Amino acid sequence: MPEYHTEPNKRFQVASTEDVRLLDGTQAQLRYMIPVGEVVNYGPYWEGTFHKGEYIYTLSVFLGQNGKKITKQTLSTMVPVGDR
Repeated sequence: MPEYHTEPNKRFQVASTEDVRLLDGTQAQLRYMIPVGEVVNYGPYWEGTFHKGEYIYTLSVFLGQNGKKITKQTLSTMVPVGDR
């Protein structure tokens, strides 16, 4: 698997991580991001990221109580759409 890195959001830090497998077997990472410093308009959020081909895909969900469940379910069921 190729190494890839996303640019970190300097206003947030990772509070927890979990690996998630997509339907096609691709390995994704689910992270809970919490604000650092004086962030006025944004609270914690869930972020799912995976690498496919030459692209990096990121899903961000700004939901509180059910955010992890919704983000994990959405991330794990992502599939390619359209012709290339």
